[in-house]
Amino acid sequence: MSRFDFIQVADPQFGFRDRMARIGPQGIASLRAGEFLGPVEPLVERPDPEEDGLAREGRHLGAALAEASRRSAKFVVVCGDMVNSILEPRELKALRGATSALSAHIPIYFVPGNHDTAVDYTAARPTADGLAWYREAFGEHYYSFRVDDTFFLALNSELLMDSSLVPEEGARHFRFIEDALSSHEARTAAQRIVFMHRPLFSGSAARDHLQVVGQPRRQEITQLFRERGVRTVMAGHLHRNVESNDGDIEVIATAGAGYAFGGLPGFRSVAIDGETLSHTFHPIAVDPGSTD
Repeated sequence: MSRFDFIQVADPQFGFRDRMARIGPQGIASLRAGEFLGPVEPLVERPDPEEDGLAREGRHLGAALAEASRRSAKFVVVCGDMVNSILEPRELKALRGATSALSAHIPIYFVPGNHDTAVDYTAARPTADGLAWYREAFGEHYYSFRVDDTFFLALNSELLMDSSLVPEEGARHFRFIEDALSSHEARTAAQRIVFMHRPLFSGSAARDHLQVVGQPRRQEITQLFRERGVRTVMAGHLHRNVESNDGDIEVIATAGAGYAFGGLPGFRSVAIDGETLSHTFHPIAVDPGSTD
């Protein structure tokens, strides 16, 4: 059985700090209505409107990638919302600039989020244009790979949420999940780990939450994962750390690297040792590398 580490990043979301710097009472109310914030929970941080948000987000992602390089991590995975808006080329440019902090020999995998797959990212509904933009920027929006004895499955959670505007994509995506988990690579692995942006569930598979995969797809996917031996799902989207269990399936949502609602931003280191997985969240300093 092999041992290795990898780094998980969620929601570097270049451009989001600038958006949050301008947020007003209506925006706060929207976050509460969307269950990102509790009924009376304050924002931990309100970004300075005078701050260069893209530069700050770059330093945050750079800190995570530098740690991956220091550890000689097997790979880095970014679980969605790489940018805040696909209509802003400067956000993608800033993201690509920040990835230079990663050692050249360490691969980086990207997983699509709602901000990466549609112009109207609040609708949780991928569009053909959004998926075309994603493919050009990052490559395929779902895939699998294996490292030693561990099988990894990267999914497009937004297609699981609502594929009504791209039904053929949604059908192909679901067939891919079934086929990948039935493959020899998956069946003979010591572990099967899924990466996605939106958590499969929060609390339990039976509990409804506006920001997780909706029913009936949630129950269907949970059952499929259970039958095919998936025990860990790693996600983001909530901009806070949330760990949930439903029977033998654990969903680990990691706080945003660029901006977090429920505490400090950060990233997660994950250690694989045969059939076991352990993980640690690493907060990022308030402003790493700032010369202000």
